[in-house]
Amino acid sequence: MAKAIDTDGNEVADDTLSQLAATHLRQGQARKAVQLLLDGIQAGRSSAVLYSDLGVAYRAMGQLERSLEAYRKAIEIDQQHMPAHMNMANALRANGRESEAESQLRLALQIKPAAQGCRHILAQTLRQQDRVDEALEQYERISELHPDDALAIEGMGDCLRRQGRLTEAVQRLEQAEAMMTNKQRVRLKREFAMPVILESQQQIDEVRERINHGLDALIANPPNLDVYREFQISTFDLAYHGLNDRELQSKFGRLKLKIDPSLAFVAEHCRDTTTPSSEDGRIRVGFVSNYFYSHTVTKLTLGLIRELDRTKFHVSVFAFPHLSDPWRDSVQQSADRFCVLPGQLQAAREQIAEEKLDVLFYPDIGMDRLTNHLAFARLAPVQCVTWGHPVTTGIPNIDYFVSNENLEPEGAANHYSESLILLKHLPTYYFPLTLPPEARALQRRDLGLPDEAHIYLCPQSLFKLHPDLDPLFGEILRRDPKGRIFITQSSIQSWERLFLERLQRNIPDVADRVNLLSRMPTTRYVRAMQISDVLLDPVLFGGGNTTFEALSVGSPIVTWPGPQMRSRVTYACYRQMGLDDCIASGPESYVDLAVGLATDRDRREAVRNRILEAAPQLFENPGGVREIEEFFLASLEKTHV
Repeated sequence: MAKAIDTDGNEVADDTLSQLAATHLRQGQARKAVQLLLDGIQAGRSSAVLYSDLGVAYRAMGQLERSLEAYRKAIEIDQQHMPAHMNMANALRANGRESEAESQLRLALQIKPAAQGCRHILAQTLRQQDRVDEALEQYERISELHPDDALAIEGMGDCLRRQGRLTEAVQRLEQAEAMMTNKQRVRLKREFAMPVILESQQQIDEVRERINHGLDALIANPPNLDVYREFQISTFDLAYHGLNDRELQSKFGRLKLKIDPSLAFVAEHCRDTTTPSSEDGRIRVGFVSNYFYSHTVTKLTLGLIRELDRTKFHVSVFAFPHLSDPWRDSVQQSADRFCVLPGQLQAAREQIAEEKLDVLFYPDIGMDRLTNHLAFARLAPVQCVTWGHPVTTGIPNIDYFVSNENLEPEGAANHYSESLILLKHLPTYYFPLTLPPEARALQRRDLGLPDEAHIYLCPQSLFKLHPDLDPLFGEILRRDPKGRIFITQSSIQSWERLFLERLQRNIPDVADRVNLLSRMPTTRYVRAMQISDVLLDPVLFGGGNTTFEALSVGSPIVTWPGPQMRSRVTYACYRQMGLDDCIASGPESYVDLAVGLATDRDRREAVRNRILEAAPQLFENPGGVREIEEFFLASLEKTHV
């Protein structure tokens, strides 16, 4: 076949070229496939099929832009060539460009509306963007066209679970499980399904008991499955229960290692830690996260990456494919080395291992599957995590949790499977947000807030709002007849319904004065915080990035520090600033402070001014960076002894 093509390329059918190119790709010879297809095209065979295959071959070589260019050429030749749309969508998805991928998938479905696989990929793409309501519609459409598609039923269950419709989700997962030969993956999803919007403390206790018993049973008899691809259970929702998660997180960690001991991969340079790995004498530090773009994790971490002393430290950043934005660009410019990791666990692990790091720093663990599984490996002699997701990991190869003495209550070491490091400064170098003139000019009416009311804004995601917050809302509104509490509108409408229904059960007399504030761009939202009378920090899981943004414009935040670090960020910010005006000591104090600030203009303005005067203690404070540098040096020295 190869000889026939070489001697008379113009006479060979496109499908023959395509088959041979596919053979080269299966053999790992992407460069040969590219050359073969280019030769065919140059010989006059400019078909949509060959250009689409060329895109696949370029993608296999890691040349995304050439790949996309080939797909565009295929579509230009034949707009009805569905494989080109599909292949282009897959390439875009793999590089974090979900919106563009969605456009290609919708074009493909216009060509063939009944295309089962294409609609599945569209549903997955919508889920990646957390557009769960739309994804559910796609799965329902697949099920209408193909009633025997168990994966569509499973997808419906996943979406219903994400929407907080737990009973319906379990029913769908049971239905999918009954249709499948290999039932383990779906059974585990069903057995470990957790609510998103919490109903009550009783529900929380029941869920945690169910999860604990389920883990014990699996640890005693581990399932035989691919832990990365098939054990699709997230512990993310546990953090919002307001309880110590160390035992449950550690059990999840032990279970995963029992299922697949190879997760505890050890990089070769970590087997001998008696000598540093760096040739230039600097300590090699790596930061790895899936959220190096416009995201809370980047806002908390960028300054640390930028400000580490380069005479002592070489800084590598390991990101995953995503669209560029100013925050991502800043991370890339601040790093000595910026690496985009592949989306496969083993390949990502090996690429990090090749860097021979001394310290691997995870800004977050627990919010995405790939980073969570990477953390089980030993990729540096010192491995640590901090507050991007403010809960212990339960992962044996994470050595340290970097925190702050005001973030943690007494006895907090018992909350962590890691050794707890308590800095005197917060573990960040945070750049303050400055509102542009057009945002500063916005008034309440421009943002959907009433002029005449006392505005209490609770600027957090609905899943953070624990049922213990409801009675505090109720007392505030009863004490202040002119008060209106605003919460943030969600991208998932069912969350709003579930939360407002909970308020109707718990504070029916004033629930109608808890209202939704529309979603809006960051600068408009920060302006909304600035012109509200007072901000309410939720109990048991409070603000993080929003606290920094609000304090940067002088907004008073009433906070009641709780028993876990995740409820103490605002408190710790105030302590670093030397302020205590808005720190409550209990539920009555919380209500008193909130109502007092909202109804007394002079008192409120005085607090605003003190916040702005103390801001230099919180923003761009190098103290945390210097302490983290000392921690890196000391912890690495321990491994060399």
